[in-house]
Amino acid sequence: MKNPKVWKGAENDFVVFLSDMIDGDVDSASGLINIYAFRIPPNPYNFSPKFIPLTSRCTSEIGIQEFDVDDISGDIVFKSGADLWRIGESEVEGILGGGGSKFLNSTHAIILSTDPDSWNTAEVSIYVINLKTLSTVKLIEGDGTALKSPNSDSFTVSGNGKLASWWDTDGFLKVLNIETNEIVTVDTWIVEFGSIKFSKDSKYLAFSHSARNQFTQISVIDLNTYVVTQVTSDRFNSALFTWSDTGFYYTSDRDIYTDQSSPWGTRAPGPHFKKERQVFVIPFEEGGMVKEVEELKVWSTTTEAPTLTPTENPSFELSSSVIQRAYPLLSIPVKTYTDFLAVTDSGVILTTAEGTWNLPFEKGDEEAKVVNTNSNCDLNTAYTSIYCQTTSTYIHILLSTFPDSKTFDLDNMFTVVHKRLEWKMMYGDGWRMLRDYFYDREMHGLDWVGVYNKYLPLVDRCNVREELDDVLKLMASELSALHVFVYGGEYRPVFTDTILKTINKVATLGAKFKTTGIGMEVLLVYEGDPDFPVKDHISMYSPLSGVTLSRSGQVGLVPGDVVTHINGENVLEIPGGLSGALRGMAGRSVKLGVAKVSGNNNVDVIVVPITGDADDDLRYTHWEYQTRLRAKRLAREGGFEVGYIHLRSMSGAKAENEFARDFFGDYNKQGFVIDVRNNHGGNIDSWLLDTLQRKAWMYWQSRNADITNGGLGWDEQFAFRGKIVVLMNEHTASDGEGFSRGVKTLGLGTLVGMRTWGGGIWLSSDNRLVDGGLGGSAPEVGTYNDEWGWGLGVENMGVEPDVVVDNDPHSTYNGNDAQLEKGIEVLKTMIESETDGWSMPNDPGPKKNVKLPEGTC
Repeated sequence: MKNPKVWKGAENDFVVFLSDMIDGDVDSASGLINIYAFRIPPNPYNFSPKFIPLTSRCTSEIGIQEFDVDDISGDIVFKSGADLWRIGESEVEGILGGGGSKFLNSTHAIILSTDPDSWNTAEVSIYVINLKTLSTVKLIEGDGTALKSPNSDSFTVSGNGKLASWWDTDGFLKVLNIETNEIVTVDTWIVEFGSIKFSKDSKYLAFSHSARNQFTQISVIDLNTYVVTQVTSDRFNSALFTWSDTGFYYTSDRDIYTDQSSPWGTRAPGPHFKKERQVFVIPFEEGGMVKEVEELKVWSTTTEAPTLTPTENPSFELSSSVIQRAYPLLSIPVKTYTDFLAVTDSGVILTTAEGTWNLPFEKGDEEAKVVNTNSNCDLNTAYTSIYCQTTSTYIHILLSTFPDSKTFDLDNMFTVVHKRLEWKMMYGDGWRMLRDYFYDREMHGLDWVGVYNKYLPLVDRCNVREELDDVLKLMASELSALHVFVYGGEYRPVFTDTILKTINKVATLGAKFKTTGIGMEVLLVYEGDPDFPVKDHISMYSPLSGVTLSRSGQVGLVPGDVVTHINGENVLEIPGGLSGALRGMAGRSVKLGVAKVSGNNNVDVIVVPITGDADDDLRYTHWEYQTRLRAKRLAREGGFEVGYIHLRSMSGAKAENEFARDFFGDYNKQGFVIDVRNNHGGNIDSWLLDTLQRKAWMYWQSRNADITNGGLGWDEQFAFRGKIVVLMNEHTASDGEGFSRGVKTLGLGTLVGMRTWGGGIWLSSDNRLVDGGLGGSAPEVGTYNDEWGWGLGVENMGVEPDVVVDNDPHSTYNGNDAQLEKGIEVLKTMIESETDGWSMPNDPGPKKNVKLPEGTC
């Protein structure tokens, strides 16, 4: 059930909503959305609503995506597929009065591309284009089996122009003979590939890949025998590589070191390994490469294509001599490299986040930055030149004359695109990539070709890019998978002019107001935790707060103060009030006329409004702080102490910072409330669960310090020994659900609140369309265990709490939090039920006595 709206009838009011229930039976589901309603009773408590269908199963079987109620006419307008439908007020009245229902109808380049001619297929094919005549020859016809969805970033061509290679979403490495159109699938156990590069003579193919222990290795294929030799160990990561006339160069992180040398200290510091790499070389000379790839020592000048005949028993033997024959280039600095482009006579060319660098072999020679940060560089397949693309230029650098370069202006280069044809191609791409990226090759039992044909006619009716999104959502929704999202792409800008964008951008004052007879009265100035005035380098203070205004010698506003004027204009006479007056003023000084609640005087205050997004963040931070204070107060009233953490997401450093900020300071409390309500996911659950599973097994005491007065405490350091309650609700999603499921499965705590969102299949959001949008993010990684099976019982179901508590909207609006209150109550019960409580181990007794017995000489 979703999107409830009120429909006002002549005698009764109804709640109208969307649901996939069948004929009003909440215990059944058709998978098809229709419109239902129920009457709002005089007493909204303790009633059993009768659900009345306003629409029945659509003949198109597309269902209903959204609806709205016209407050003036009383009509209901809804969308089904590409059509809008209207139910007149009299029809609605008749249905809701009589309980009936309504039945509704409804030289050359090689490229990977979908069919540019007929649009009869959504499959990727391989073409060769004559760059002079622009004529196209199809090499390989995609049929959904041989090609599937190739990883386009991996697609590469040999230097002699006769071979191409790529890896696909099923984890297969492919090699194509362009002259014979024969495709060889390299027979390996490997499924996670990285970069692919042909040797300069096109006899060998090197690629990076994941080893079975998840470390990254580099292997080389002899394209004559198809024997695969792993040339780096799985004891460390080796990933970036390139070929040269003198050797095979690559980077490795084998010389690891941590910048944290001790586990002692607050926040339980652990080892941290920088992602720095050192450059190594396997030279092509006597005593260089190992026997398995000994032919690499002698480079052939032949341009004949290799014989594409795979061996029956490819070799996967790793020789220890490979590591012994790899030499570190000590003159090349150890850095966080992102790509290995080329080798010149004088050095190597590598990229970092700061740019592309020429790093010399000889110590003392000067390093040189070739291109700045905002560039995308690559080496051509003939190993003769580097090309880099920046925001507005294309740079070509010949290795023979390095670092001299030629620059081409891209600002005035345009491509004319037939939008309707592009949208049809994008629809096909979205459909195909869902098929080829989705974790279940059986597509949850759907006739996926039938799904393609079902929604394809709607693409012809799209007039703007946003409407294509609607069609993609309909198509993708057939999978009934929660992590399938459609967003992004080349939408029409609301404003293309920078000034218009600024003028129409909302700004706020970081406070809550109400209208009075003289202006806008301050009800509340949002404030965050005063112990953390800055979080993740962002100020957590309102523009009206005393802390903010004291910096300019002014006094902050408080509840009861009234803003009467903005920049000299009466706020009550400005169209749109505060919002209208502050539009476009984010980050700019504004003068407020204020009637102070104390002293009965008027003052002028200069403030700097913030953006709407910043206001949302500040308002949410205020709620977090107040909830933390309430949790602490409720626990004290219950006779114990708790810690409290609210996690907005499980995404990256910010979420880790939030956990560390509030966990380690309260690790010694009797209880902990971990609040993941409204958490929109991420992927740090394993780190949190690892921290919460630490066990205390040893305790410390010195002459003057123990755990009671700030001594070291126990080992494992900062192990939490109390009871845990996790608060969750219907907006807890993705990894917030994974964390909740983990807490329950590992026996770490009790879940309180409401059933969560229901996303248990994980995704990467890497199946993007040509304009950068997602045509349906594919959940690519299925989760399971022995207890719950596929989806961990989360997918489409959500995590059920141990204690069900719903926050009543009216009560919550008035400042109550029933879920938090129940969580504290549950903690109190768990703490009191412990036989030994939260206690220290028994005193071991007297210390060692080495005094000699009396009478001993």
